[in-house]
Amino acid sequence: MIMSVFTRIREIAILRVNGFSNPQIGTMIFGESAVVSLVGALAGLLIGTAILFALKLIPALDGYVDPTIHPAVLLIVILLALFTGAAGAFYPAIYAMRVRAVEALRFE
Repeated sequence: MIMSVFTRIREIAILRVNGFSNPQIGTMIFGESAVVSLVGALAGLLIGTAILFALKLIPALDGYVDPTIHPAVLLIVILLALFTGAAGAFYPAIYAMRVRAVEALRFE
């Protein structure tokens, strides 16, 4: 997320000049992080489930691999992904909120 903020520092400065408040910029960073986290969690769950079903098809592993995933595990994975995304967006959001528009427009 910090790389995303650094690469879009001019865009954030333009948003500041156009009247975006600190909470709006922070919400934008946290929202982007939440979307990335959810997409990653869902992609990981889909890929993991597909691998489990593929392993079940191997005759030597029949009976050792259970491809069922309990709803509690799904909920824990999604909540953990959201928590990790929020923790990863905390510093970049603070950095983006502290950006001064004049300095950021000169930023290369």
